[in-house]
Amino acid sequence: MNPMIRKGQRQRMRERRGWILPSLYLLALCAIISFVYYEQTADRRGTQQGWKFGVELFLTLTHSQLALLLLMAPIFSAGALTIEKEQRTLPGLLTS
Repeated sequence: MNPMIRKGQRQRMRERRGWILPSLYLLALCAIISFVYYEQTADRRGTQQGWKFGVELFLTLTHSQLALLLLMAPIFSAGALTIEKEQRTLPGLLTS
């Protein structure tokens, strides 16, 4: 593994925000999948085939991941830029 990436990961995981955002992401995914699972099982007691049920869960998971990642990407990049500005390393980063 690249030493700079390893250093950056260690530095981010020491902060509270480094653990909170991924945990919230996973909780949101679990909540969405649980909601869809219970809605699908409550509506059709045993009438739906297993593969159709799996396809619906998979599509729900992929669409929800896409939506959550589109929301979280600007959060992470803004946080990284703020850290670079605080440490006064942004000009060097932009130059490289």
